[in-house]
Amino acid sequence: MFINIVGADFFMPEEIINKNQQKQEQREQQEKQEQREQEKRLEQQAGQQEKKQEEQQEQQAETTQPEAETKSKPKFKLTFKPKQKEQNQPTDKAGKSIYLTHYKLLLSLSLLILLSSIVYLSIFYAQHNSFMLKDVSLTGGSTITIATQLNSEVIENMLNANNIDATTRVVRDLYTGKQVAIIIETQQNADSIIEKLKQLGINQDDITVEFTGPALSQDFFKQLLKALAIAFVFMAIVVFIIFRAYMPSLAVVLAALTDLLACLAIIDALGMKIGSAGIAAFLMLLGYSVDTDIMLTTRVLKHKHMQFEKRIKAALKTGLTMTLTSLIAVFIAYLLVTSAMLKQIFAILSIGLAIDLASTWLGNASLLVIYAKKKQML
Repeated sequence: MFINIVGADFFMPEEIINKNQQKQEQREQQEKQEQREQEKRLEQQAGQQEKKQEEQQEQQAETTQPEAETKSKPKFKLTFKPKQKEQNQPTDKAGKSIYLTHYKLLLSLSLLILLSSIVYLSIFYAQHNSFMLKDVSLTGGSTITIATQLNSEVIENMLNANNIDATTRVVRDLYTGKQVAIIIETQQNADSIIEKLKQLGINQDDITVEFTGPALSQDFFKQLLKALAIAFVFMAIVVFIIFRAYMPSLAVVLAALTDLLACLAIIDALGMKIGSAGIAAFLMLLGYSVDTDIMLTTRVLKHKHMQFEKRIKAALKTGLTMTLTSLIAVFIAYLLVTSAMLKQIFAILSIGLAIDLASTWLGNASLLVIYAKKKQML
């Protein structure tokens, strides 16, 4: 190989040239290796950075998931899960309800009230030839009204001394409470009583007498009883048409019958005489009784989307509110009024509403439990 340098020619051996080429190749290989190692380092660093980013993202995801679950779970529970539980079979708590475990005992208590009332009324009828003590408006007789402020005990002592069978009551002013008159009701001759009253210093002008014939009173009493019986029968028919089931209808009828008979038995035990106003009060009591019984039966049989125990509890809250509100109002009215007719109505309603609490929530509810078990509604 010849190299021209400034016009001179030099000759270089081939060995030297080969060595130089080898050195250059080695340098190029080293540079390539160094580049590869740098690329590998860069790739490792990039991989480490990606791993760190992935770990950070996973940590953020783990912290955000519980918050999302807490936000989403209540909505899911409130909307779907309760409905699914209510459509399924009752839970263990429902199985521990007193209505599902002791319904036979509750029913026996209600039936005991009914049977004891029937026994007492039978004995009372054997003694008095009637199921109730009637006043003059139902038996016929005289009603003597005396406009006087004389003490009623004086007149009662006079009647007892002369063996006169009569009842007395005092009429008072509604606002002042002062005595206005005294009323005497009797089936005996009114003339002899008037003579005795004159001996006590009472003027003839202050005495008024009203007479009701026994035939008219008995006919009026029979009509009232017919009205009560017809109302009871039609009530039973309407209940059967509404529910179209034998046992629920029977439960409503038994509850209403218990209210009427038990109330009458208590009134007879108290010695209260019943007049035409009392019969009207029994009709009102029948309406109160049927109202709560139909409400209970409708809630239990129609609201199938709820658990059985929850149906009874919801009806219990509504029914107790209705009955207790009416009972308190009627009892306060009984304490405030002075009219004997109004007192009789409010007394009958107070007693009947108190009995309705037992007949409805012990008897009717227990019969509905038996019906539900037969129909596999629990």
